[in-house]
Amino acid sequence: MLVNAATGGVGHLSVQLAKAFGAGRVVAAVGSMGKADFVRDLGADDVVSYGGPADWGDRQVDVVLDGVGGDVLGRCLNTLRPFGRLVSHNGIGGPVDTNELRMRGTTVIGFNMLHFSTLRADRYQAQQRELWDLLADGRLRPVIHAELSLVDAPEAHRIVEDRANLGKIVLNPVKGS
Repeated sequence: MLVNAATGGVGHLSVQLAKAFGAGRVVAAVGSMGKADFVRDLGADDVVSYGGPADWGDRQVDVVLDGVGGDVLGRCLNTLRPFGRLVSHNGIGGPVDTNELRMRGTTVIGFNMLHFSTLRADRYQAQQRELWDLLADGRLRPVIHAELSLVDAPEAHRIVEDRANLGKIVLNPVKGS
C-alpha cells in the first residue's frame, strides 16, 4: 500500500492502520526525505519523496491512498499493480485516462467521509469502535503537530501548505479565549 501525504493528519494514521490491518508493505510518500524517520517510526516499510525519482515503479503496490492528487496522481496510477485500486480522498483530483485503467486493469474510487457516515452508518459505527480499540491497545498513535486557537487558523493553513506538519493540526475553539 502507498500512502500519500503520509505525515499529515489522515496520512500518519493511515500508515498505522495499514500495518494494523495486515498490509504486507506500506510505502509512505512524503514531501521531503527529512520526514522519513517520522513515518518509519509509525510503521512505514519504505519511503518515497515527491521530489524523488519520477518513476516509483519499483515500489508497485496493490492500493494507493491518495490525499494529494494533482501532478502526483499519474505517478500513483503508474505505481499500481494490475488489478490495483487508487482511493482518492483529496480535494484536488486530477485527470485519469480511463483507457489506461482498462489496459492495466486498475480502478479509481473516491472516498467522502460524509457519505460514508450517513449512507453506511452501521458500518461507520462498527469501524469507529474498531478504531477506539486500536487506540486503546496502542496500535494507533495519533500525533498532534500543533494545537492552535481558531484565531490562529491562518497559521494552521500555512503549516499545512508548507508541508511542515508531522501529524494533525488541531484548531481548538476554546484555546486562547
